[in-house]
Parts: sequence; structure tokens; C-alpha cells
Amino acid sequence: LDAHGHAKLRPMARIDGMVVSAGRDPRGLPVQAGDLEVVGRVKDMWIDVPEQLVRYLEVDLNNGTSRLIPMTMAKIWADRVRVNALTSDLFPTIPATKASDTVTKLEEDKISGYVAAGWM
Repeated sequence: LDAHGHAKLRPMARIDGMVVSAGRDPRGLPVQAGDLEVVGRVKDMWIDVPEQLVRYLEVDLNNGTSRLIPMTMAKIWADRVRVNALTSDLFPTIPATKASDTVTKLEEDKISGYVAAGWM
């Protein structure tokens, strides 16, 4: 939570007036796993509102579910987003969030630990 008791991390689509001001907007780009398979498309960016910084990419997977990917584990190219840390079969097992518009600290830890452990 921020200093006013509001969720600090929120989907960009739900924040009025928030736009991408620099760099490539990855929404709509295909997401490529470390084995070069396309696992889905970027649906949204989750913003740390007080810091005005992208923390996660929300990915609509090919199986119909959505998962968050830490921004630090993604490389944005002109025509795709690549996540080298995981192979395509591991994306559906990334820990999910309970709510569609908030992420808890425990969920963040689980997501970051899972994706980063793939790199290790």
C-alpha cells in the first residue's frame, strides 16, 4: 500500500491519465520463452504508481490464463518480448494472483522467486 492506503501496484489500464512516455509500449506484443516458443501476448503493464515505474508485464497465455512477469526478467524488442529465464512449458505454472487488479507482497515474492529461479 502507498502512504494513503491505496494499492501501490496497479494495472496501467485502470489508472486514469497514465501513458507510456518513453520507449516501446509492449502491449499487444507476443511473448517468447527461452526456448523461442510464443507463449502469449502482453495484455497490460503493472505500474508502481508512486514511483511511476513499470514493475510487471501481464501476459495473456495461449491457454487462456494470465500471469505477471517481472519487468526485470523481460527484454522488449521491436516485435516481441522475450523471457529467457523460463521455457514455454513453465509459464502456466507461474504463481497467479487472487485478484485481477492487485498483487500482494506474498504473491510478488512467489512470482519473482519462480521466474528468477528459472534463470538460476
